[in-house]
Amino acid sequence: MEGCNHNERRKVSHGLCDPCYRSMLKQTKPEYAALCRRSRQNWKKANPEKLKAQRRLYDIRRRARLGGPAFNATKRHRMSHDEYLALVERSGGICGICQKKARLYIDHDHNTDVIRGMLCNSCNAGMGALGDSVDGLMAAVRYLSQESHP
Repeated sequence: MEGCNHNERRKVSHGLCDPCYRSMLKQTKPEYAALCRRSRQNWKKANPEKLKAQRRLYDIRRRARLGGPAFNATKRHRMSHDEYLALVERSGGICGICQKKARLYIDHDHNTDVIRGMLCNSCNAGMGALGDSVDGLMAAVRYLSQESHP
């Protein structure tokens, strides 16, 4: 049996690192694969919240890796892919205004180019339509607060 090519990892047996050794065991010993499967199923039943958190983080990272908004964001806002992933992770996959889970876009100040956070398309467009200003938002609040509308 040949060793693995993961030279940076410590070898545990047969010239293989731990992940490669476990993979080899699963392929050659069906009872080991069944034991791993049962163990994984038991962990999932015992840790539903941890599993949910892992899946949520995986989904966020997967969406960020798929290109599209990630590629455009890193190019347009001159940020590294890691900075973009950190921004997406901080948002938790939720819009900073409406708190809905949706496809998110980078919100930034058009005068200074400072990134404020992540917003869904509707909230981002609404901010832009109101001039990206507190004055525009306050005017909208005053309008919505009127007792009677004409």
